[in-house]
Amino acid sequence: MMLHSLPAQDGFYMPAEFAPQSGVLLVWPVRPGSWGVNPRSAQQAFCAVMRAASRSERVYLLADAAHLDEARAQAGEFATVLEIETNDAWARDIGPTFVTNGREVRGINWRFNAWGGTVDGLYADWTADDAAANATPTSAATVGAGPTVQRIRRAGLAVAASALLALALLAVTHLTRAGPSSPPIRGRRTFRMSRRTARAWRTRSATRRCTTGASCSAR
Repeated sequence: MMLHSLPAQDGFYMPAEFAPQSGVLLVWPVRPGSWGVNPRSAQQAFCAVMRAASRSERVYLLADAAHLDEARAQAGEFATVLEIETNDAWARDIGPTFVTNGREVRGINWRFNAWGGTVDGLYADWTADDAAANATPTSAATVGAGPTVQRIRRAGLAVAASALLALALLAVTHLTRAGPSSPPIRGRRTFRMSRRTARAWRTRSATRRCTTGASCSAR
């Protein structure tokens, strides 16, 4: 189910990093640009992480059709393998971000552009990565794995820590985040957060160097 409200409006919030969790999401590593022509070593390392994690929580692994059998053969013993195509294996950035109200869980479907889009993205085609967050909750529910998750439409900075507000402001106003059709933002801008609304002013000191790689932390 696709929702059209902000999580905070419905009483949802981002759990702390140290909060208990019931599952973890990974993506099977195969892209040569990140893992080399032979990703076997990376796959073995991923399997070691998943095996250890499975002792205390559910493990979900995304793999495309071409590598589905391979992923299930190596990780099927300790992970639920879901057939979802991706362009790379950065689940933290392409997967849904989960929020809760203490009873239900929702997955936020972020917009992903390979950390820069057509301006300075890491790779040329990120279509599958961008679709992964939307596909993951439905696929998990189909195989009966994990809680029922509601999706919300693509969000911007729906959740952010106050300490990261300045960094977030730089990130979302950079050309790689706002898009070529969006003019540089000057003056006051309001951000809706999980529990509060904050106002900030963008200064002219923001540079491209400050807003590309660093923006992953603001996300």
